[in-house]
Amino acid sequence: MAKLNAPFRYDYVGSFLRPERLKQARKDFENNIITKKELEKIENEEITNLIKDQKALGYHVICDGEFRRSYWHLDFLAGLTGVKKIEAEKWSVDFKGVQPKAATLKIIDKIDFEDHEFLEHFEYLNSIIENGVTAKMTIPAPTMLHLIACVRTKEYQPIARYQDDEQLIVDLAMAYQKIIQAF
Repeated sequence: MAKLNAPFRYDYVGSFLRPERLKQARKDFENNIITKKELEKIENEEITNLIKDQKALGYHVICDGEFRRSYWHLDFLAGLTGVKKIEAEKWSVDFKGVQPKAATLKIIDKIDFEDHEFLEHFEYLNSIIENGVTAKMTIPAPTMLHLIACVRTKEYQPIARYQDDEQLIVDLAMAYQKIIQAF
C-alpha cells in the first residue's frame, strides 16, 4: 500500500517536457504576440491537463510540471532579493551537441526572501487539486546559488557584504528558512 503522507518511499522531481502549445505560447509572449495574461491562461490549461495525467498514473503527489519556468533552478533563485538573472555567453555546463539559451545569476545585493511568484504558482496548484492529493513545488537547493553565481563563473566579484563567504551562507540560509515558512 502506498504511503500517503510525507516522507514518501518514492518521489519525482516534477519537471515534465513542455507541450508544443506551451512552447509556442512562450515564443509568442517573448515576441509580443500574446499578453502575459494570455500566456498564463495557456499555462493554466496545460497544468490542468498535466494534473489529469498524473492522477491517471496514480500519483498522489502532484506538481505543475514546472510549466511556468524557463529554467528549473534559475527562475526560482532569481526571484530572491539581491539576485539577478543575466544573459551569459555560454551555459555553465557543456551539453553534448546542444547549447541551451544561456543565462546565469549574479548576486547584486543582500540575499533575502520577501515575496516570490512561485508562491502564487503553488497557491494556484493547491486551488485546482482535489482532496487526498498533495501539491508539491520543486525548488533548488540553496547551494545552487553559490555554485552558479560564485563557483562556476570566472567573473565572480563578491559584493562588499560577501567578501566573507560565511556571510553569504548565513544570508542564504535565512532566506531559505523564510521561503520554507512561506510555502
